[in-house]
Amino acid sequence: MILSECAIIKANTMKKIFFLLLSSFILHAAQAQRLNRIVFNNTGQLEAIDYELPENVILKLSKDGNIMSWGANRYAGRDDIMREQLDPYVGRVEYYPNNVNEAFRGKIRSIGQVMITYYASYDNPAFAGKIQSIGRNNFNYYTLQENEAFKGNLKSIGSDQFEWYSTYDLDDYKGKLKSVANNAITYYTSLDDQYIRGKVKSIGGSVYTYYTSFDRKELRGYLKTGQVISTINGLKFMVKN
Repeated sequence: MILSECAIIKANTMKKIFFLLLSSFILHAAQAQRLNRIVFNNTGQLEAIDYELPENVILKLSKDGNIMSWGANRYAGRDDIMREQLDPYVGRVEYYPNNVNEAFRGKIRSIGQVMITYYASYDNPAFAGKIQSIGRNNFNYYTLQENEAFKGNLKSIGSDQFEWYSTYDLDDYKGKLKSVANNAITYYTSLDDQYIRGKVKSIGGSVYTYYTSFDRKELRGYLKTGQVISTINGLKFMVKN
């Protein structure tokens, strides 16, 4: 009887351990499918929207939701690295065959265990051929009836919202990223020093200043305060020099 009770306790303990491990795996997989980083070039233009997958895979997306490049992040876990290097992914990759809708035939269907879907040619014209979902996260876009400055651009990835400056805003701001995931973004204007015009001025509560024409020639245009790579309100940003 004692042996039987011990066996039951052992079995229950093993079940608890199994479910704890399963929950941990599911949580890790979910956390590894997310908006990872927003990258600006040295003129203040949005360069890429980095989306992270398991196995350190990064998809570099354009503002209208297309995959520009992708691969395994060589410097995963090194947030201080200013260089970027995406190596070929050695896992399983599948593509949509030629007998599917023309809007996504030949495009990436899955990377590892993560599925990617796309809007079809019969969907909203602003959406056709663009990413519809990556894993658990849905993608949404501004329609062609939206403001001219941002129609067709990303509107949301999962719960993360994107806003863009419109034709009603300053010409220096028009069409640029206005906010992402509740982080407001501002830029220097044409009224500012020639070496800082258009550059990122603030993200959330973080302010960026640059060396101007009053500084040494070799420093002009480079960051003076603010980090090239930073995490602001839980989201990573890269502001290139």
